[in-house]
Amino acid sequence: VKSSVNTDKLILQYLANNPKATAAQMADFLSITPRAVEKQIAKLKADGKLWRIGSARNGEWVVEGDI
Repeated sequence: VKSSVNTDKLILQYLANNPKATAAQMADFLSITPRAVEKQIAKLKADGKLWRIGSARNGEWVVEGDI
C-alpha cells in the first residue's frame, strides 16, 4: 500500500507539471509499466483527484486539490 500511495503522489506531481503527458511517458519517468500507470490513474479518477479535459489524444489532465 505504501508504494501505491507514493506512486499516486508522483503521478499527480508529474501530471500537474505535464498535463499532456501519456501513460507511456509517466511509466518511463516512474520506472513502472504503462499498465501500472493506467491502474493508478483509474484509482485517482475514481477518488476524484484527477480528471481529463478533452480527448485521449489531444486532452489534458487536471489535478484536483493538494498533491
